[in-house]
Amino acid sequence: MNKSFPSIANVPWIVDTGATDHMVCSTSFFSSITCSTKTFVKLPNGSHVEATHIGTVHLSNNII
Repeated sequence: MNKSFPSIANVPWIVDTGATDHMVCSTSFFSSITCSTKTFVKLPNGSHVEATHIGTVHLSNNII
């Protein structure tokens, strides 16, 4: 895991409540994580990129 990023509490988050999934910039934010295979994400510019990991991020006690 990459620990060069600041802790989750010190990073601003934009949460789209209409989104099915979200992306993070570092695997260090995951509280549980697995490697992903053949999972692709469509970006706002229309391109598709491969997701390397999937998991859970705990933003607060009520937001997971």
